[in-house]
Amino acid sequence: MNCVSYTRATSCDPKRSDNPAPIMEQNACIKDFIRRRKWKLTGHYSDRKHDPGCDSAFLEMREDGVNRKFDCVVTSSLWQCGKDVFQAVMLFRKTFYPAGIHFAVAEDDFCSAEHEQDQVEAYLQEAWARYHGRDTGERLGIYTVIKHLTMFGYIYNKETNTLRIDKDSAAIVKEIFERTAAGERPGIIAKDLTKRQIETPSEYFVRLQHDHGRIVTSTWTTVMIHNIAKNPKYCGRWERVLYGKDLAAEVGCIVTPALFDEAQNQIAKRDYGKNQRPTKPTPLAGRMWDKESGMPLVKYSNALREISDIRFRYPKEKEIFYDKISMDYQEFMQRVEKELRREKQECLNVYENLHSDHGKRFIDKKLATLRAPVPDILRRMGEVENKKMSCYEEFREGLIPELTYKKKKGAYMKQLAALDDELEGILKEMDEINKFYSDSNPWIMLYRYMDENAALTRKHAIRYIEKILVYRFESIEMIPYHNEWKRAFPAEWLTGGADGKEE
Repeated sequence: MNCVSYTRATSCDPKRSDNPAPIMEQNACIKDFIRRRKWKLTGHYSDRKHDPGCDSAFLEMREDGVNRKFDCVVTSSLWQCGKDVFQAVMLFRKTFYPAGIHFAVAEDDFCSAEHEQDQVEAYLQEAWARYHGRDTGERLGIYTVIKHLTMFGYIYNKETNTLRIDKDSAAIVKEIFERTAAGERPGIIAKDLTKRQIETPSEYFVRLQHDHGRIVTSTWTTVMIHNIAKNPKYCGRWERVLYGKDLAAEVGCIVTPALFDEAQNQIAKRDYGKNQRPTKPTPLAGRMWDKESGMPLVKYSNALREISDIRFRYPKEKEIFYDKISMDYQEFMQRVEKELRREKQECLNVYENLHSDHGKRFIDKKLATLRAPVPDILRRMGEVENKKMSCYEEFREGLIPELTYKKKKGAYMKQLAALDDELEGILKEMDEINKFYSDSNPWIMLYRYMDENAALTRKHAIRYIEKILVYRFESIEMIPYHNEWKRAFPAEWLTGGADGKEE
């Protein structure tokens, strides 16, 4: 096999970014990998600058690969192949492998020529996820933890990874707990703190974190008082482990557990009966719509008559005239639950068809139709590249002037860019098909494991129901999430048809 190698001076691995594997070490690893397979190394590409953004040799390798100047590229690690793993995976998945050019990673002892297509895809997907998890996910996760470490009463130092109690704000927190435990209402406490011009939590965060995007208010509210008095972190009932250190255990408590519990007892005694509704709102609140008019629907309950129904919000629009003006709430909920069970069954039907022989033929046919123009595009790219090189040779030998050479070169580069866009479009469509007709389809991933017999709570409805359309209070239609992904499947697949017919 005609092979080339690729090395670079930097690494996108956060653990090795300061001490990446030297190029000599990478070359030795690659040569050993090639020698064991008795291949022939014919070229070498290397980004030697100690600049994480440098990728000139990588792009040169990409162009030469498109022009079929080698059969396989070998790198020591995906962490040192291009600017990052994303760039390497995109090159191998979208450009090289579909065009028949293989790739190998020495440290993983992996070569695409030695595995089936699904194994190659799984390897690249795992590498993508691993990089995303280590780099992006880890950074965002730490940022989120740090953001929540500094709450009213505490100060977090990112440089030393220490958490300490802020004396002034902690005194206000303790006062709030003591007054709450004594039975004072949050509204009275809030008015008193505002009158005394005590710094509010939003002002505190802006001063300490320079979070100028936050909405700042100098007025204490009952919600602020309630949130502080209900927060168990102030009595040490929390755990914040960052970089291996339990910061919560190290900093200690602002209030004692006994004072916290006493405050909770007083909060539990408060009479909120005046504000309680006679019946609970429907879990589908905000998700019910009249299909014909597009108007929202609500649940109405009559405590005296002991009935509940679904109807328009009062007053009803005058131009709406239906034979029925409402639907019984219990009947409505039963129909919604039936729709959820139907959605689950349709998902299972599709999944069964997807993994059947006729399902695989269906997918292969779609991919083959898209893949058909690729060889011709690569051939045309090679022809244009040869013309560009011939033009350069003519210019170098003095047969054409520099201005003519630049014009011709610009025209050839424009042709190559158009062909590259055409190839990229085909590869993008192939990626979409591979995702649409796979277990990674978001609709399948969501509804395949749904418990259709679970109680229809607010949480369940938010997760599985985008909206419910009611037609004249006679029938309902559930719009699931990722409905556009569901529509990609043949209609007979949804009903369980598996006769092997292809489009």
